[in-house]
Amino acid sequence: MFLATMLFVIGCKKDDESECVETFQGMVSLTPDERLLQPYKVNDILVFFNSTLNSSITFTCNTQSSYNQTISENDPHNQGYAGCLGNYYKTEMYVTRFYQSLEQWINIWEYTRNPYDASQQEIGVQIGLAIPGDSIYPFDGYYAFRPDTLFNYPSNPTAHIVEFYPTISIGGKMYSNVYLLEGSHLFDNTERIVRISYSIKDGFLTFSTNRNREWILQKKIQ
Repeated sequence: MFLATMLFVIGCKKDDESECVETFQGMVSLTPDERLLQPYKVNDILVFFNSTLNSSITFTCNTQSSYNQTISENDPHNQGYAGCLGNYYKTEMYVTRFYQSLEQWINIWEYTRNPYDASQQEIGVQIGLAIPGDSIYPFDGYYAFRPDTLFNYPSNPTAHIVEFYPTISIGGKMYSNVYLLEGSHLFDNTERIVRISYSIKDGFLTFSTNRNREWILQKKIQ
């Protein structure tokens, strides 16, 4: 009886597995224009200066690459669904990293839209920045992007664009089309990086904490 039961279970499992149909729908990739949001290449160096502290912080770009995610109709919110995928796409992530240590890094993650998630129909951009110091929490913000334009991501109201400047002088140099970005953060007394000035053409220009400490781009070495 036990053997017959096991054979029955195995037979049912095979029948269930045979009903799984997985169909690749194609690749969703970023265009060259969309990748221009990240105006860097490997070995670029950014030097920021804080006049109050009379000190500088240097970041060096050491990684820039693409990764693929599997987006399934059966699990649109999570990548790498372990069950039956059904219809699925491969979508691109484009990543630029300036990594010096666990306490000092810049990450820019750019995501294509999600074909199966109505809340993710824009290209998403996640920006993170950390500086040395146990008491200063990193910046983290998620925004939407179209060629030449950053805007608030509809499904992520906690990080947003504070201001847009057609032209602005920063550190004695003029820049155009600069966005002042505010990240996702808790409203408490802990010091954290809360704002970043970012230009699609020139990248990071400033970052500042909720205690009015500001670092300004001193030079960009390419």
